[in-house]
Amino acid sequence: MAEMLRRGESSRKHQGAARRHQRLARRVKGCGVYADRIEAPKQSLAQARARTADLLEKEEDANDDFILADKDLDGDVKTTFEQAGQYDREHPGERVQAALFPDGTFTPITRAHRETKEPDLVDQLATRIERLGKEHPLFPNAARLRQLAEASRQAARKWREAQSARKAGEDNEDFYKSDLRRQYEANYHDTRANLGRATAERIFPSLRAQSTVREEEEEDKEKEEAEADVEKDKEEAEADVEKDETRREEEK
Repeated sequence: MAEMLRRGESSRKHQGAARRHQRLARRVKGCGVYADRIEAPKQSLAQARARTADLLEKEEDANDDFILADKDLDGDVKTTFEQAGQYDREHPGERVQAALFPDGTFTPITRAHRETKEPDLVDQLATRIERLGKEHPLFPNAARLRQLAEASRQAARKWREAQSARKAGEDNEDFYKSDLRRQYEANYHDTRANLGRATAERIFPSLRAQSTVREEEEEDKEKEEAEADVEKDKEEAEADVEKDETRREEEK
């Protein structure tokens, strides 16, 4: 029996099998109709696959924007900490830095979970700054910090929305994969019933030749690497923050 497509196999494998089946069907007299029958499912899957690729790019872009917004927020928190320290040096005894940063450093804020905690901690910092009064030189920092915190929240929301859209795109792609598999199998059974097993075997390609297996392994590897990009970017960004903080501490 000819090899059928499997549920867990990639969209690329599905499209390739359909294309090869069409080519063989058109070469065998009386079988062109089977090539025509699978064209619509093949095209639908191609469109769904392209849509998923576009959604993945949008998710990556949204994650980049979120990381950038978090870096901007971290930088402003650090700047405020340093400015408070400078103010204390110029005004001995006021201890503004301790009032704004009760933990003695800015890292409890910048190392907090950037999606669920850091923006709220920054808002709290802004409130403490506002308590210094409108005449205080650090007062303008409060509005800027609130603006950056909100920008970070919005970037996080857009990233989550992009993730959901990409997952929905993958589900849609899976639907069209199953649709193509059904037609692929229907073509085989119809060919076998109408033209005999020998003809059916002639118009369906071998799907698991060694070269194809290698192609699938390479594709799976590429997919895993692409899906890991977002997480890798987050880890690198966090590592950059830690390195920067370590360097600042050493300089002190």
